[in-house]
Amino acid sequence: MNNNLSGVWNNTYGSVMTLREDGNRILGTYSSHTGSTGTYLLVGSCTSRAPTSKAGQSVAFSIFWRNVQEGTPDESWHWTGSMTGQLLASGTMIVENSIVVSVPFEQYQTGNYVDELTFTKQDNTTDASELQSCFFGNDGSEPGQIAYLLQAVWENADTQITIGRVNSETGLTEAELTENGKTVSLLGFIDCFAEAGMAQSFSFSGYDSETEETMSLSGQLNHGCKDIMVYKWLSRSTAPDDSFMQTRICSVLLTKYDE
Repeated sequence: MNNNLSGVWNNTYGSVMTLREDGNRILGTYSSHTGSTGTYLLVGSCTSRAPTSKAGQSVAFSIFWRNVQEGTPDESWHWTGSMTGQLLASGTMIVENSIVVSVPFEQYQTGNYVDELTFTKQDNTTDASELQSCFFGNDGSEPGQIAYLLQAVWENADTQITIGRVNSETGLTEAELTENGKTVSLLGFIDCFAEAGMAQSFSFSGYDSETEETMSLSGQLNHGCKDIMVYKWLSRSTAPDDSFMQTRICSVLLTKYDE
């Protein structure tokens, strides 16, 4: 089984990403010392084939920028984000990083902030039990009313996203994307800690086995709205010389379905 993504990765900013690959699904953590400092949960999807000189291994991640370690909360803890790109045969992983700033903080106003990140692997080992406890620990608490605002069916004539079960402790959320007659399972996060009057961010990742593209869908639900603009980041495997074409983005406006 291809397990090239499992391990510890560093980027040029000194951030550390710890990943565990299981089939087409990825669980991990992200530790950053730029901006707000902390450790954050991420999930992702990947193609199953190992990278070669002719084609990389496509990846997509969703991250919740809420520190899971001790720290002083600030408004950036409500943000989510998408990372999409590919692992090349050289061992370099290049991703487009989009942060959904749903709540203003310091000099950062609401919007999507985009950057390119380059990662290299530092270690092949990952503590699977520690990752499992980070994601699926449950204190028995129930999400507040604000969490259910996103937990619904969102659709237009061509696309439907169903946001389902939410882990109120971590924000980990199951969802489905249906379009073009097929359904893709998604896993990601919603900001179930958003307070009344706040926008609520989200990010979900998945893998389309027909097109062999990985995807990360992100955006925010603004207070009092019944529409969401979803930014869909799609990544495909390319040759190293064509890596500038590895990721594309499209957007879709969806409305909350009322029975």
